[in-house]
Amino acid sequence: MLGPAFCLRLEQEALPFYCVLVVWRRGGGIAVFMRHSLPCVRLSVLESTNFEMIWLLYRQARMPRAVSHVVVSAVYHPPSADDRAMTAHILDCLDSIMRDHPHAGVVLLGDFNQLQDVALLSYPLRQVVKSSTRGSSVLDKIYTSLKDWYEVPIVLPHIGRSDHNAVVMPPKQRSTDRGEDVMVVV
Repeated sequence: MLGPAFCLRLEQEALPFYCVLVVWRRGGGIAVFMRHSLPCVRLSVLESTNFEMIWLLYRQARMPRAVSHVVVSAVYHPPSADDRAMTAHILDCLDSIMRDHPHAGVVLLGDFNQLQDVALLSYPLRQVVKSSTRGSSVLDKIYTSLKDWYEVPIVLPHIGRSDHNAVVMPPKQRSTDRGEDVMVVV
């Protein structure tokens, strides 16, 4: 089972990724795992004890011209939580990031349960997970402004004792003007 001890074990075994942050609450939590080599900064100033979210800002030395940074947020929205408060917080965070990085791409992912997402979709973000992720519902979603960078998400069987399926969004392979294959991985 995932938990603080699991993250510590990963770091002790010197695997090529580490646990950036884990927010554990009874019945749920968020963990973000990433390679040590990825130039990413945690945006702690955007995090609130009222919401289960992790915000990261990614910038590598060579980014596509249209995108200066990629903001990634992992989200857990409990079933009984206030939709309006969660949506307002997400939009406030995105507005704050876009003021500093107006050409940033966005990837919001996680368990959104039944969050009303009209405001997110008009940001404009696209919700790209179309297959059910828990029972017959699509609860685990990915909202992004970088839809063209990725293949259609793949829904895989659940991991461990989770009752949610895993979702993977593979990057697209592109060709440069010189015919070289390039893969943008975020």
